[in-house]
Amino acid sequence: MNVTAIGIDAKAGPILEDVAAELAFFQECGFKLVELSVHDLDVVLNGRLHQQRLRDLVALARSFPFEYTVHDPDRTNLACSSDPELERDVLAASLEVCAAVGARVLVYHSGLSAFHWLRLPAAEWPSEAQMNAAWEAETRGLQDLMPLAARHGVVICVENMNYTGYEVEQLRKVGQPVSELRTYFPDLFLSELVEQVQSVHHPNLGITLDVGHLFTVTRPLGLDYLGTIQEAAPYVRHIHISDNFGRPQGPYHSPREWNTHGEGDVHLPPGWGDIPLADIFSALSGYSGAVVLELRDRYRPYYRESKERIAALVYHVKGE
Repeated sequence: MNVTAIGIDAKAGPILEDVAAELAFFQECGFKLVELSVHDLDVVLNGRLHQQRLRDLVALARSFPFEYTVHDPDRTNLACSSDPELERDVLAASLEVCAAVGARVLVYHSGLSAFHWLRLPAAEWPSEAQMNAAWEAETRGLQDLMPLAARHGVVICVENMNYTGYEVEQLRKVGQPVSELRTYFPDLFLSELVEQVQSVHHPNLGITLDVGHLFTVTRPLGLDYLGTIQEAAPYVRHIHISDNFGRPQGPYHSPREWNTHGEGDVHLPPGWGDIPLADIFSALSGYSGAVVLELRDRYRPYYRESKERIAALVYHVKGE
């Protein structure tokens, strides 16, 4: 396993002075990489780059000794959108942000979910044919962006999403069994993302493995967590790390309630939940790339400790 850098996701923005303070804190904690989120920084407006904002961001980024990766806006969706051209523009602009800050990875949330379809104007529950069409649309959209990604030396990494439990509730409302989760929420399943990456078949497309998201899927559904990771391992080019208890999100909407009952993707520091992190790294023995911690702000006092814990796990797996 070749972990090139242990990083942390940045949350401050859009005030660049706040971003600078956050980067200084990350430097004190000993991180080598920071993941910047396009939607926090006002560098892309209406699918277009804001050149002054981008110049200011680049100047700030270069004043610190970090490597960078970039997270595309969470809502960007090549699969289900009322304005597909705008979605492609946003992703293309995000690739330009990567090029400007020297990032080699752009994280993109998979859009393969009936929830995204239901956000469309006057939408009703999609048919299986419509979900298949969404898969084709996202696959074509990614294929169209590959030349630009390759030109900038950026790998677009499609991220697996988290299971909340509301997916099954929606299925029951329309008379569909739980077995149809893969049909209507393929973004939950690494195997579906692997199939899509294989279909695009380009070296500048891979998978972001979010280990916390995956645990919320496999534990409640009784799936093989480590086996799922091993099957996807050849396509994993980026990793997001946090901890949780593998329970679906309940009816409450605050981490305060989630934490006490161990529900949802709570983004705990590593070792605080039930995810078998050491086993994950063993299952990814051939991985080469960064590991990015995604922790809630409430755990800032534990950022350095979290970095050191991940470093110890990585070195243990490498036998150093």
